Amino acid sequence: RRPPRSTLFPTRRSSDLFWLPELLRVLDLGELEFVAHFPMEVFSLAHLRYLALRTRKVNFIPAAIANLSRLQTFLLRGNDIDCLLPKTIWNIKTLRHLWTTYSYAGFIFPVENLEVCPGLFHLDTLSLAIDPSSQSLQKILTKLPNIRRLRCKMTESREEPTGTGDGILVFDCLSQLESLTLCFCHGYRFKFPLNLKKLTLLATDPPWSEISTIGKLPKLEVLK
Repeated sequence: RRPPRSTLFPTRRSSDLFWLPELLRVLDLGELEFVAHFPMEVFSLAHLRYLALRTRKVNFIPAAIANLSRLQTFLLRGNDIDCLLPKTIWNIKTLRHLWTTYSYAGFIFPVENLEVCPGLFHLDTLSLAIDPSSQSLQKILTKLPNIRRLRCKMTESREEPTGTGDGILVFDCLSQLESLTLCFCHGYRFKFPLNLKKLTLLATDPPWSEISTIGKLPKLEVLK
């Protein structure tokens, strides 16, 4: 018997208890919204490849997400705050897409012991939230070398750039990057990969010196 491939719950009441077939590969809970909590039931679905949830005010993902060792796509719809990933996220080798539909929020990667953490070499699409004052951006990106689409926003707790070396956001380590969106990156300078085709600036005012840098990107096709 082939395992069920998908299920959909049209109700909006997350307080309802629901049963999930354990062989599901694709789970999209539609308009069912989870406010300030994460549905732990999904972590029993060991065959899951695709998980899409509508959440609000969820600020962390439980460590039990590592139970989904086959997960390829994790999508949060509507979550309006940054969301901290657990250390166990590095163990899901199959991950290809980590995305939030809300443009001004993203996933925060754990930075403890990054040197010994395995990389996510299949990750293609990422909504990232980062505190550049921690100088962890480049360390995180080196663990994600094959990203092609990245949205990067600064967290609210960030320090203002000093105008020296720590005011540079370095993305040129991502040789496969084609689409980059920057949010709340006021006053920073950038190092872009030469393969970049699309650049979007949201609530970002780069210094005038950066305009010429952007203009020299050889493969840039779209600038917003």
